[in-house]
Amino acid sequence: MDRNIIIENQPIFNIELPESKRYDQQDSWRCWIYGGLNLIKHNIAKNLNMNVIDLELSNNHIAFFDKLEKSNNAYENIINIKDTSFDYLHKENIIKYCVSEGGYWDEFVAIINKYGIVPYSYNPNAVESTNYEKVEYLYTEKVKKDIIELLNLKVNGTDINSLIAEMSSPSTGQGMELQEAVRLNIPIIIAKNGSKISSTVLGSGKIKKVVFYDEKEEIKGKFEDILND
Repeated sequence: MDRNIIIENQPIFNIELPESKRYDQQDSWRCWIYGGLNLIKHNIAKNLNMNVIDLELSNNHIAFFDKLEKSNNAYENIINIKDTSFDYLHKENIIKYCVSEGGYWDEFVAIINKYGIVPYSYNPNAVESTNYEKVEYLYTEKVKKDIIELLNLKVNGTDINSLIAEMSSPSTGQGMELQEAVRLNIPIIIAKNGSKISSTVLGSGKIKKVVFYDEKEEIKGKFEDILND
């Protein structure tokens, strides 16, 4: 290490933020989330006229939707990929790191713009939040299993370019995706028997299928019937 470089580059900053609560991320690998939340929480506290020390934002909320987006991205990659050989998938690490922990500033911004932020009290840390390895392993194995099913459907020539929307209750966070799917004439709507589906959605006239169910265990079989129809 060149000591002259260290001396020339002193840790001097022209912007100093007020003191705020310090957090121990432990073994969560969520430094990017903590860093992002700490960066914006000062402006939020100022706008709400509250002490920044008293403002706690949920990192668990961001981490959950990060996994959701990475899963969807993995599925989209499989749907759009042309070479379905395992040699290619392995070489390109398409499956191995499909929902890996960690992120960057642009991903943090994208998640907040799409899903917002919530107070820590609404989505606090669980035991699993402080140790990423077990959760990441289980989640990755689940997504890998789904990817294998998608690959088998694709190899067999099944049309898998569909969007499934659970509409038993008023939706939140689904509007943009559902609107685009309706435009492309590819969505499948599922809802529990007796539910009232939004007339705005049904009135589009471009819904591919509407599936009603009594028990959640029925959904997979009904969806497979549609794909194989």
